[in-house]
Amino acid sequence: MNIVYRDVRNPVRISFPNAIKIEAEGKGLKKIDDFGNYEIVPQSGRTIDITLNATMIDGT
Repeated sequence: MNIVYRDVRNPVRISFPNAIKIEAEGKGLKKIDDFGNYEIVPQSGRTIDITLNATMIDGT
């Protein structure tokens, strides 16, 4: 669990064990680089849903 602040650019690092590629999407989420660094700017509400799609080492 991370704490993020509304209307502020919050740095977030997203990783997944044994993944060779990760794609993340969510409201206010912006990809910074290919190393799992993102920036999230929450606008309203108390939770943020982030959807992850990962490709594992074995291709699954």
